[in-house]
Amino acid sequence: MCRLNVMLSFTAFMLVTATNIFPSSPIANAEDGFKLQQSASVEIIKRALPVITEGAETWMADNDCLSCHRISFAAWSFNRALEAGFAADRDDAEKIRAWATSWKKIVNPTRREGTTQAEALLGDPDTVAQLLIGRPVIAEGSADPEWVATYRASLGSSQQEDGSWKSGGQLPLQKRPKKETQDVTTHWSLIALAATSPGKPAEDPAFVNAKPWLAAESTGTSTEWWATKLILERLTGEEATALDLRQTLLSFQNRDGGWGWLTADDSDALGTAIALYPLVQDGLVSETPAIQDAINYLGSTQNDEGGWSVNGTKKNSRDEVTETASYWAACWAIIALSETVNKNHGVTALD
Repeated sequence: MCRLNVMLSFTAFMLVTATNIFPSSPIANAEDGFKLQQSASVEIIKRALPVITEGAETWMADNDCLSCHRISFAAWSFNRALEAGFAADRDDAEKIRAWATSWKKIVNPTRREGTTQAEALLGDPDTVAQLLIGRPVIAEGSADPEWVATYRASLGSSQQEDGSWKSGGQLPLQKRPKKETQDVTTHWSLIALAATSPGKPAEDPAFVNAKPWLAAESTGTSTEWWATKLILERLTGEEATALDLRQTLLSFQNRDGGWGWLTADDSDALGTAIALYPLVQDGLVSETPAIQDAINYLGSTQNDEGGWSVNGTKKNSRDEVTETASYWAACWAIIALSETVNKNHGVTALD
């Protein structure tokens, strides 16, 4: 499932004023709206990239593991930004990719000795899925790096007998039901398998095995559940169900243009970017009011350093800003906004 490697030239790009980037009044012309939101997305990403770089460098210098999924998300966001033509440092990106795909980093250093690659990969399907989905897009006719086949095979073999995948690390401690977190891990795992296979997802044995689990799912309380469910239904060709899911996800958008990480919460950058990602993939373009509002929300809440302040996703940090959730938000903002730059109307350059 390759996408074209779209490269944008920013040599002649002139930033519009903050008032124009994040307008408070409706946009009269759809084409003007498209160009304006493209400019807004570009500016937000350019300001957020240093946050990702500095955060990744600090983490890799101070830690020796992929804990908290920081580096897997950093690699994903860097790859998408580069594919969208942003002037990110390719050496930094390559360093992050190499670090993220060193399988030993998945294992806690205290348990690393004696652990095999197979054991390491089987124990953390979330990280494996993030690395597979966020891997660099390859040119048609080219082959993925060797690690992709190994990681994909491991992800497939870590599927439980009931068709699900077990959430790893501290994810079961999140401020949503444990079953819902397992649902989301299952969704991402299936999405990753589809992203690394040329066949039809619905015919993949992993998807077939997951049907009973997916059929038994109740509705989620988190924006991520609805977002991943939408992607999954599109992959399996369930058109009517996907449309219903898209409308439901849109219904959770708050009046300020954002989404909360939990659908009932006030808006935050993490929930907003997670919602924006599948909506744009599903065909909503930048001049769509809901997408305009989401981009404007991300722009208006971005801080002077280029990041966002987001409350933790775990039960014990739900009411306090955490560095991990804030870093995830910056990564997700780049991932989602790169979709708005890449996909709309087939545009490959800013006017």
